[in-house]
Amino acid sequence: MDDESKNILDKLIKTSKVASLGTSKDNIPYISMVSYSVSDDSKEYYILISQLAEHTQNILNNPNVSLMICQPETEKSNPQTLARVSLNGKAELVERNSDEFEEIKKNYLTKNPKATLYFSLGDFLLFKIKITQTNFVAGFGKAFRF
Repeated sequence: MDDESKNILDKLIKTSKVASLGTSKDNIPYISMVSYSVSDDSKEYYILISQLAEHTQNILNNPNVSLMICQPETEKSNPQTLARVSLNGKAELVERNSDEFEEIKKNYLTKNPKATLYFSLGDFLLFKIKITQTNFVAGFGKAFRF
């Protein structure tokens, strides 16, 4: 991948706050929107979601998930040239009483400060998603898989 594409990917991941989350139930796909944060090396993504949500129940039954982060469109943009990244991985529950939870919570709140309230609610769970495959489109004709 060239330097320009790397910069586009880094900016996309670091500046976006929401992603589409793909889960499945009984082999039927389910897509929802979630806020996220990411580890410094971009190998783990973190989501904080309510147990009341269908996507959370789906993850608890099948931890294989996808995230898609897409460059926002503008009135003048061509949707086919928007930068986007699809990330496949496994979601793992982060235990509330662990040191790891506190580290990830700090990471998450740095990107999503309005989520402070959700950490105090008992039905919200924190998951880390370990990425196993990345598909990145930097623009028209610039696609990468790693």
